Amino acid sequence: MHNDQVSAPLATEIPPAPARRKLPPKFHSVTVKAIEELTPRMRRITFTGPDLATYPNDGPGSHFKILLAAPGVDKVEVPEMGPNGEGWPPTGPDAPLRRTFTPRLVDTDAQELVIDFALHGDHGGPASQWATDAKIGDAVVVTGGRGPYRISPDAPWTLIVGDETALPAIATILEDAPTAAVVLLIEVDDASDEIDLPLSPGSTLTWVHRGGRTAGHAVVDAVAAASLPEGAGNAWVGIEAASMRAVRRQLIADRGFTRDRLATRAYWKFDAPGYRDGDTGEDVDATI
Repeated sequence: MHNDQVSAPLATEIPPAPARRKLPPKFHSVTVKAIEELTPRMRRITFTGPDLATYPNDGPGSHFKILLAAPGVDKVEVPEMGPNGEGWPPTGPDAPLRRTFTPRLVDTDAQELVIDFALHGDHGGPASQWATDAKIGDAVVVTGGRGPYRISPDAPWTLIVGDETALPAIATILEDAPTAAVVLLIEVDDASDEIDLPLSPGSTLTWVHRGGRTAGHAVVDAVAAASLPEGAGNAWVGIEAASMRAVRRQLIADRGFTRDRLATRAYWKFDAPGYRDGDTGEDVDATI
């Protein structure tokens, strides 16, 4: 409902607060130190480099950019920026490709950064292809991690909904809250994509297999059918953009979640390589 009343002006004009400027990213040159096959469709790559001694990782579930060489370019150069971030992101045909990931592990003492890459085969984008072809010694550039998510100690339970792209974030969120009661619904292609996760005794994990269905459909159905604990829990969702909106709509309209108890994020979007950061699906709230 719109309120058409016009409020009387304040006696004293209060100047608007200055806009908060996001600090420009810090860049870290790294090389591949080790490669491990976690599943047929997930590859763990450990990076090293002296720049990682000061890597600013914000915490569990944070995200950062990996910069990959553009086609036909041999090496990724660290972007040249002005003091206020001018020049970021770089543009032009030789500008590096930027993709967003969650650090699986950061060890500043050992100067190591671990990234788990979901491999998408012939349907994958540049990052998936790079990870498939990666060799020891390959060099890339990464930014520092930002935007963590921590399970609230005040929540009686937390629902976590994800797919294979969100597994690194989910693992770090669980490690940060080892005693939290968590209900996990995670969609993967099949049983071969399941990995060990650090679960507390009060948590439950359901692997949702696609069974040939389009990605996202199975986990949306699983959320609709899930039996959730009593009380007002929180929820963290990290899946494909349209599916994330469907889950968000369900949780608010059908499960009684309030918006302040939701943290939803599009980890990717069909037919949109390098999909924009910051899509939380809040645009669906106006239609609920």
